[in-house]
Amino acid sequence: MDTIITFRYQDVVIPIEFRRRKVRAIRLRISREGEVSLTVPILLASSEADRFLREKSEWLYRKYKAKIARVSFTEMPFLSENTCFFLGRSRRVTLLDSAREGVRAEDGVTICVKGGDLKRAQKVYEKWLLAAATEVFSSYVTKWMPIFTARGIASPTLKIRKFRARWGSCATKTGEITFNLHLIKAYPDCVEYVVLHELTHLIHPDHGKEFHAFLTRYMPDWKVRKRRLNGGVGISD
Repeated sequence: MDTIITFRYQDVVIPIEFRRRKVRAIRLRISREGEVSLTVPILLASSEADRFLREKSEWLYRKYKAKIARVSFTEMPFLSENTCFFLGRSRRVTLLDSAREGVRAEDGVTICVKGGDLKRAQKVYEKWLLAAATEVFSSYVTKWMPIFTARGIASPTLKIRKFRARWGSCATKTGEITFNLHLIKAYPDCVEYVVLHELTHLIHPDHGKEFHAFLTRYMPDWKVRKRRLNGGVGISD
């Protein structure tokens, strides 16, 4: 049976999923989300597993701290009391008591809402954010579409919704591309990567060699952008 053990090192307590499996060697892994698992051979003595962890303690500490110091863009709230995240930047939020609701965005974000109520401000901000995201995503689609129209591909219908596990989707039969609203929090170059990724599906529906070759031809650094996007953002940003 799998169990959860705790490993203490310096200033952190690390929860570890401990597994016994039919494996030949010990495996210590950390997921992108910071979840740690230790898989050991079925007959391995617990003392040997403890010794292995002690030997790997410095490596585990560094990796774990790096993982938990970052948070996915999809996990961040659209708006907190004092800040929001838009196109890779943390922006200071100011709430103004005003009967005329709206949002002004420059270096910071000012939200005008009756009574300065945060819950109402979140609704007003998300409405504004949807319009802003539509403009940003559409601009990148416009930038890249000439490559596709030259191949006889019609401009897709764009939609935006909230996803938890993906940045976008492409329905090749209907010519619809849907982007994750959370994507607007990401860095501009990462947003552009997702746009080209989904547009590429209009030509190559799967993620085969031709799909990746096409991406590499037109965006040679797409892997760097993808890693940056999936790496999230530092909590202190």
